[in-house]
Amino acid sequence: MELKGFRGILRDALKDRGASPQKMSEETGIAPIYIRAFLDGDFEKLPALPYVRGYVERISQYLDIEFDDFWGQYKKEAEIKKSGEEDRLPVNRFALQPASKKNVLIIAVVLIFLALIVPQISSFFGSPTLEVTNPDRNDLIVDQPNFILKGFVKRAQDKVLINDEEIVVFPDGMFEKEVVLSEKINLFRFKAKRFLGKEAVIERTIIYESGQSVPEENEATTTD
Repeated sequence: MELKGFRGILRDALKDRGASPQKMSEETGIAPIYIRAFLDGDFEKLPALPYVRGYVERISQYLDIEFDDFWGQYKKEAEIKKSGEEDRLPVNRFALQPASKKNVLIIAVVLIFLALIVPQISSFFGSPTLEVTNPDRNDLIVDQPNFILKGFVKRAQDKVLINDEEIVVFPDGMFEKEVVLSEKINLFRFKAKRFLGKEAVIERTIIYESGQSVPEENEATTTD
C-alpha cells in the first residue's frame, strides 16, 4: 500500500475491508465522533494523547495496518506536542490511593481516643451493681430502735439513695446510714443510679418490736 499520509492510509484500509465508519466504531468501541475526526483530520476534537494512541492501535488491528508506521503518520499530520501533565490519563478515583502522613496521624489519634473512651462508656451507661449487707434479708426482727443500714456498689461514682435520700459512697464503694426504727414494719428502698444509665433497686423490711426478745434463727420450739 502506497503511503498517502494517515488519512489516506485509513480511508484506503477502510475501503479495502468494505466497512463503514459506523461499523468500525461498533467493532472497535471508539465513539463515532472520534472516527470522523480521524477521517477528516480534525484532530483537535480528539482526546488526550494516551487515548488517541490507544484508538490508533485498535484501528490498526481492526484494519490490519502496521501500527508503528500508522502511528508515525498520525503524529506527523497532527503535529502533536509532547505529552505533558495535561495529557496524562485520568486518575482512577476508585483505586486505592496511598495514605498520606496526615491521614495516618488522624487515624492513629482516633484509634487512641476510642481505646481510651470505650472502656469509660460503662461509667455513663449500663446497670450499676448494688448489694445490701445489713439487713441482709427481708423481715429482719430487731428489739432496738437504732439500726445501721449498710451496703456497697461496685463503682463508687454511682449515686446511692435510701428512701430517695442520697447517701455518701466511700471510695471503696461502701455506704452506710444510721436510722431510728419505728414500731412494727420499716421499709427501706435502696437505689443505685448511673449517669445516663439504668437503676438497681433493692427493698428490705425491718420489724422493730420493742421489749420483745428476738428469736434466734433455727431455735427449736419446745412444748410442755
